[in-house]
Amino acid sequence: MSGLITLPDPAGVQVWLAALADFGTPSVQQELYGCLAGDEKQRADRHYFERHRQRSCTSRGLLRHILSRYCPAVAPQDWKLQVNRYGRPQIESPATGTPLSFNVSHSGDHLVVAVACIPELGVDVEQVAPRRHLMRIARRHFSGPEYQALLALPAQAQLSRFFDLWTLKEAYIKARGMGLALPLDSFSFGFPDGREISVEFDAELGDAADSWAFRLYDMPEARLALALKPGAPGIGEVSVRPWRITALDESETVDLPLLASSSLSHRVAPSHR
Repeated sequence: MSGLITLPDPAGVQVWLAALADFGTPSVQQELYGCLAGDEKQRADRHYFERHRQRSCTSRGLLRHILSRYCPAVAPQDWKLQVNRYGRPQIESPATGTPLSFNVSHSGDHLVVAVACIPELGVDVEQVAPRRHLMRIARRHFSGPEYQALLALPAQAQLSRFFDLWTLKEAYIKARGMGLALPLDSFSFGFPDGREISVEFDAELGDAADSWAFRLYDMPEARLALALKPGAPGIGEVSVRPWRITALDESETVDLPLLASSSLSHRVAPSHR
């Protein structure tokens, strides 16, 4: 599949998955590098190790190719991107009629790009792998209830739950567009029945749980979390359509196993070409 992709509906998001290693050949890297803006090329060139340079080039180059699937009249190199005061990238120009928002995350060989017509959109992917001082990290960054719930789990379940929480927290602060300017312990996620995601915000955040939709997905040796604020509280259905990029001009729809979601209902959007 290539060419035009139908825009997400007002309460929907499309998730693009890619394996960075699939785009490491010299010819593909040359094409991706060629569509980068000057500052993006400088950022990629600053990396000492070639694998880090390729990751920077591939993630930003693929983002540009993905955006052009929604607006084929705009070549990948013609997108002008800017960052807000917290470093979050967004589209500066050209105007696309229906405003597009996006968010990018990568971990190991996984690259994920989420695209929606919703400004408040965040995505995070993390490899699930043992870490040193895992519980020390949780005690420092998680809320009290999150940390206590993690401690109460059997040791063999703590690693998986740690990344459930971490990806959800990262997705939320990215959706707010403020990154770590929002303290990670100022909001708290829970799993009341194992499949439902609950969230509570400290009063100073000025946020409401029923305004948000959260999704947690399983990937091979990884977790993926989405956070989006569709608009009015209790908006209802949120559609999610996952795609896998197999080449610069080829992709296919894929199944993304859902582990848990917030109380807003979930559906997989129909495929559109």
